[in-house]
Amino acid sequence: MFSRRSPKERIDHKLLLAAALLHDVGHGPLSHTLEPVFESEFGINHHIATELMVRGEIRLGLEIAATLKKHTIDPNEVIALINGRHSGPMNFLFGGQINLDTLEGITRSRAFFKRTAPTRIHETVAKMAASGQLPTAELDEFWNTKHHVYHYFIHANDGLILDQLAQAYMRDNLAKFSADDFFRSERQLRARHPFLFTLFNVARDAPEKLKEYIPAAWLNVETAVKRRAFHIDCSVALDSVDAINSRYSQTKAQVRVSLGELIIKK
Repeated sequence: MFSRRSPKERIDHKLLLAAALLHDVGHGPLSHTLEPVFESEFGINHHIATELMVRGEIRLGLEIAATLKKHTIDPNEVIALINGRHSGPMNFLFGGQINLDTLEGITRSRAFFKRTAPTRIHETVAKMAASGQLPTAELDEFWNTKHHVYHYFIHANDGLILDQLAQAYMRDNLAKFSADDFFRSERQLRARHPFLFTLFNVARDAPEKLKEYIPAAWLNVETAVKRRAFHIDCSVALDSVDAINSRYSQTKAQVRVSLGELIIKK
C-alpha cells in the first residue's frame, strides 16, 4: 500500500528517524498542564519551542542542529514532517488521525493507569512497516483505547484539578516566571516553585483540604476544558493511507468549569 514508491518518492530514513526522535523535544516542564499560561503570557508553546530547538536558534538546540547538519538532514524538512506538512510519502505517520506520536503516547498512558495495554503497539508498527498494509483490527483497537484514555484518564477529575491548580498558581505568581522557564527541567521547576508541588501532593492525598492552602479566588475562576470523543466509521475500508482520516474521527466539545466545582465533584 504505502511501501511501493518510485525512486523519486523513496523514504529518507534519516529524516524519518530524526522526526521520530525530535517530535516532542519542545515540551516544557509539566508539558500541557502549564503550556496554556506560557502561551498566553509569553507566546511560547511546544510547537514553537520545537522549531527553535531543531533549527538551533536557542542554546538547547545547538547540539541538535549540529547533529542534523553532520548527517545532512534539513531541519526545515524535519519540522515539516513533525508538523504533518511534509510533501513526502511518510507525512501520514505524523499528520494523520492515527500517527506515531499518539500511537506511543496513548498506549503508554493506558499502561500507566491500567498496568497493561491492550495493543502491543510496537508490533503493530512493525507489521505496518513489513507488510505495507494498515492492520484494521489493531488500529480500531487503538482508536477505542484512545477514547477510553481520554474519557477515564485525561478528562478525569483528578487530572483537571491538577491542571487548574498549576495554572492558577502560575497566573498568581507570574512575576516569578519568564519565557526561559519553559526550557527548564521539571527538577529545576520543583526547586524554584516547591509550593506548587506541595499543592499537587495535597490534591492527590487530601483534595478536600485544598481550600486551606489556596486563595479563595482560585476556586471561582472558570477555565475552558476540552472534551473529546473518538469514532470509527466501519463502512470505510483501510485500503489507502488517505482512508485513515475517513475511518477515524473525533469530535470536540468545550465546557467551562471552576476549580471549586471540580473539588466538590471529587
